[in-house]
Amino acid sequence: MKPPGRVVAVLAACALLCGTAAWRLASTPQTTELGPATRVVVVGVPGLTWSDIGTATPHLLAVSQHAAVGSLTTRGATSFACPRDGWVTLGAGNRALFDSHDGDCRSPSSALADAAGVERINAESTYGADPGLLGDAVPCTRTFGRDAALGVVGAANVATAPAGRRSPEGWRAAWDACPLALVSTPVLRDNAARPATLERVDALVGAVAAAVAREPQTLLMVVGVSDSPGSAQEMRLALAAPGAELGNGPVRLLRSATTGKAPYVQLIDVAPTVLVALGIDPPEVMLGRPVVATADVEPAEQALTALRAVAADAEGARVATLPLIWAWVVVTALCCLGGVAALWRPGRRGASTLRTAAVAVAAIPVASLVADLVPWQRSDDPTLWLSVALVVSATALTVVALAGPWRSSPFGPVVALAVLGVLVLGLDVTTGSSLQLNGPLGYNPLVAGRFTGFGNMPFAVFSTCGLIAIAAAVHGASRRATALLIVLAGATMVLVDGMPGLGADVGGVLALVPALLVTGMLATGVRVSLLRGAAALAAGVVVVSALAIADYQRPPQSQTHLGRFVGQVLDGTAVSVVDRKAGANVHLLLNSPVALLAPLLVLTLWWLLARDTSPGRLALAQTGTAGRAALVGAGVAATLGTVLNDSGIAVFVAAGAVGVPLLLSAAATMNVAQPGLADGAAPLDDAA
Repeated sequence: MKPPGRVVAVLAACALLCGTAAWRLASTPQTTELGPATRVVVVGVPGLTWSDIGTATPHLLAVSQHAAVGSLTTRGATSFACPRDGWVTLGAGNRALFDSHDGDCRSPSSALADAAGVERINAESTYGADPGLLGDAVPCTRTFGRDAALGVVGAANVATAPAGRRSPEGWRAAWDACPLALVSTPVLRDNAARPATLERVDALVGAVAAAVAREPQTLLMVVGVSDSPGSAQEMRLALAAPGAELGNGPVRLLRSATTGKAPYVQLIDVAPTVLVALGIDPPEVMLGRPVVATADVEPAEQALTALRAVAADAEGARVATLPLIWAWVVVTALCCLGGVAALWRPGRRGASTLRTAAVAVAAIPVASLVADLVPWQRSDDPTLWLSVALVVSATALTVVALAGPWRSSPFGPVVALAVLGVLVLGLDVTTGSSLQLNGPLGYNPLVAGRFTGFGNMPFAVFSTCGLIAIAAAVHGASRRATALLIVLAGATMVLVDGMPGLGADVGGVLALVPALLVTGMLATGVRVSLLRGAAALAAGVVVVSALAIADYQRPPQSQTHLGRFVGQVLDGTAVSVVDRKAGANVHLLLNSPVALLAPLLVLTLWWLLARDTSPGRLALAQTGTAGRAALVGAGVAATLGTVLNDSGIAVFVAAGAVGVPLLLSAAATMNVAQPGLADGAAPLDDAA
């Protein structure tokens, strides 16, 4: 493609991403608060899921058909939430825990710990949770059942009673004096006793709901307050309905600012929701945000089916992701080893095979998102069907990269795959991040790290592909045109990656802005000095600070984690956030299978570039300044992304798993097309 054509292509891509981004930001659904209320009754049912709701639970089914409903993650200070962990998390409005426990959630002591003990174990956590904060914020609380008291542990003006059988009138009389009532139910374990326990829970919820229905200004919340002891993590049930709507209210979906996506909410959101409904401002140290309901009404059966599907998606992704990650690591490792072997003794046949195979391997991270276009998570064997979807997607991307009109250019397939990657990832974010959610390289709502925006590994792929595409676009252009294209394309990438409501990626912007500036310097012949490098880093800080401060100016219930981090800086809790992310980085380095790939990627890259006569060096030499700009820019983004994100080494591996195979393909291309290159062909001139 001649320079004017490349300009048109860049303009078209930027217009597409900016247009879909504008549509996304303008189409945020309208929501309504759950309140106001004079009383809130929270029923916590450990282990309750939407798959439990049906004809065997008539009372729960009736309530869910006239409520705002959502899919709840119970994630606390540990990945698995035991019942008492869940109650402490609920009351803190932050990720908390009750005590150390075994795999079956049996606490070392049968009696409840005192408030000091619960506070002490949470003080040792990096989340900074304040147990019982919900109870401190309300005038008084009535708790029913032993574990419910943990929601207000240490608070004054708390009266506890058994959660036994009561008539609706009995419930009303029991909680009448206080604005907050917490009710704990028997634990739903995944065993033979579950149906009988569920029947008891349903009867209890029915009596509580009947009492609330006679109090129009009372808000009822029913939440699956924890995971089921002895089972795997699952998404749990959440519903909320004012007394006036029980029996005749509309069905709507729940969402919160901590998830940014309906129907997802978190257990940490319950306490802020209670306080806002009662007209009380939640304390700043609460990590959760008030739950709201979408304005759109959903048919009850359709909503229930959708919530079951949401839970199935999360479970299918949990089951299938680890085996596929291992397979990806092995395939990428074989590509690196086979690529070095093929280039060690150059031959046209081996180089031609490597050119195709390396593009296919580089396509795997992008294909993992494309595979999410089909609901493999809900199949009987998600691992098998993810494998099938991934192979089909990777094959399709490889065919497009190798068989398009750009195939006549030696490096056309490399650039084509990079363009496909940046468009797939960019369009995913600007249309709601549906491909990253429950994707093998994306994020799972069970982990509760992200529900929308750019995950760390997808960001690494996005930045690597984008920088390669930008470098190819400016190849052979004038210095002025190069600067213009880099500013335009770079600004679009930063917007997509960092804008609240889109990528909302703090670490990504901090890494991407310096990488873009370094790429621009190298592409325009500007020497990269220490001072200019520091200025590039400072520019990243300025951009992300501007985005975060703008987000912080929005109402708390609308802020993303960008704005919340500004609040954490102001209240002094940001240090614990940074400490926790650093700990997660170290943990991933020592325990994740992707970490095994990092040394091999580094060694392969070193072998490709170590000498002037190394295959990678010879290939990059044919691209002028463009290849070096792409390589260094992608390296800066990967390095900074590794240091600044809690996924750490996974960012480097994701970037390397795309960049290194593409460099191997470029080196193989040089061997296949060496006669043409020797005559002075410009490899990138015809690349898209």
